[in-house]
Amino acid sequence: MLTLYLASPILVFVGLYVLIFVTLDKDKLMADAPAIGAGAGDTGNANAFGEWLFGHDPDAISLATKAKRERLFIDPRDWPGGIELSIPKNLIVGERASIELRNGDQVESVRVEPGTPVRLTQEQVGGVSIWLVQPNSEDTRIFSEPRIPAQDQSVSKPMVIEIGD
Repeated sequence: MLTLYLASPILVFVGLYVLIFVTLDKDKLMADAPAIGAGAGDTGNANAFGEWLFGHDPDAISLATKAKRERLFIDPRDWPGGIELSIPKNLIVGERASIELRNGDQVESVRVEPGTPVRLTQEQVGGVSIWLVQPNSEDTRIFSEPRIPAQDQSVSKPMVIEIGD
């Protein structure tokens, strides 16, 4: 009897571990259910300090996550993962085309290889106008209107923008 009394706390913990192990192995009953209720699907920016430590803008991540979840329009220049410009080969004339990011008097130029996507970070595109510059041709402003992000779009990956669509 004394042995059973002394072993009972250990047996309780073993039983709990087995119960946890068995329940983790099963599919979740409510896995496909929509998030309902206060704070459902939203951490309330609880991991903002960690994002800030890693050099990310927690407010931009929160805004992008909300836009994804609630199917809201967001300016691609505000997307935390930056943007990826996909420029068709037929839109580029010659071989010396570039993308210019213009912000008042400041201009940053990025070379464009025909058929190769151009990746730009959020720091590069935030608050700038984006232009396709080609020799012997008029500059073309790339207007990226606000769009609804895809549900499977990760906020850390660039938003793909097809130029010419």
